[in-house]
Amino acid sequence: MRRTIFRALLLIGFFPLWAFSQQKTDTSFNEFKENNGFLAFEVETRWGFLTTNGTQIPAIYEEVGSFNDGVCPVKKDEKWGVIDKNGKVVVPFRYKVIYAFRNYRSIAISEKGAQLIESKGNFISKCFTAIDFDKFPYYIVQEDKNGLRQFIINQKNESRFPKNKFWAVSLFVNHEEIAGKHGKYGIINEKGKRVIPFKYEDIAYFQENLAAVKKQGKFGFINRKNKLVIPFEFDRIERGFHQHRAIVGQGKPMNYKYSLIDEKGVKLSSFKYTIIQEVAQNPLIYRVMFLEPSTKNSDWLTHRWGLIDENAREIVPPKYNSIYLLNDKEACAQIDGNYQKVLLNW
Repeated sequence: MRRTIFRALLLIGFFPLWAFSQQKTDTSFNEFKENNGFLAFEVETRWGFLTTNGTQIPAIYEEVGSFNDGVCPVKKDEKWGVIDKNGKVVVPFRYKVIYAFRNYRSIAISEKGAQLIESKGNFISKCFTAIDFDKFPYYIVQEDKNGLRQFIINQKNESRFPKNKFWAVSLFVNHEEIAGKHGKYGIINEKGKRVIPFKYEDIAYFQENLAAVKKQGKFGFINRKNKLVIPFEFDRIERGFHQHRAIVGQGKPMNYKYSLIDEKGVKLSSFKYTIIQEVAQNPLIYRVMFLEPSTKNSDWLTHRWGLIDENAREIVPPKYNSIYLLNDKEACAQIDGNYQKVLLNW
């Protein structure tokens, strides 16, 4: 799950689809995806964005990351840089990798090493040796002949590590980071002390004081005292707890079905949805999708989208080809190529 769940991009946010429908453009879009309040679109293998005010960032990028803190890593001419919400380049295109921003900081890796950068493009360091590691501790995974090895980087030991053999590097999350030994994983703090022992097949960061862990092939949740509070009964954790709700799945890979649970582990619906995505926080609203046989060809499957509330009650029935939330009362839904406004059934 550390390798899968938290690398999967959960795309959350409002987007007024009417702004897109009013754009004067002859462009044919191949694909859309919501991106933290922006709508990313693909045109002939290149990506751009439609912003919340209806303006457009041209589709000139080979790959795009996620908008966080008002900026987004993007790839152009095989190099990564960063743009702001207006499409202005704030970090030049010269990096192999730029990680997602967290608290207005990110790490960019080039042939010369790694740099800590701010979202405005200010370079805090030129390479690891210039970082004040006591002030900005980092977790790093280096791949060598013995496999993956985890380290805490600080002023005393940073010189040990080659600058170009990083497998992953990230800021600590709430002063904690996932680490492991001999295929078992736990959580360490910035001083390297184990706060959760290395005993799990997989583990996630704590969210609302609960962390998803895997044991004997199943996922459950522990608290900060390492006490199991939700049993090992799930095959996948799509997202940890947020506002007392988590998205959990059962089934086999490529065929998971999802449900919401509360912090006591109570399942709020049956495992029937192929996708559950949070699209609003106040009140909590989720977009859901399930597959059904096509009326045109029984061998095909059709996507059907709708909306549910925090208790998994359907406030827009899942019968549309696509649906986008406009506000807490209305959504824009598309069926058979026609868009329409629908009211949320509170």
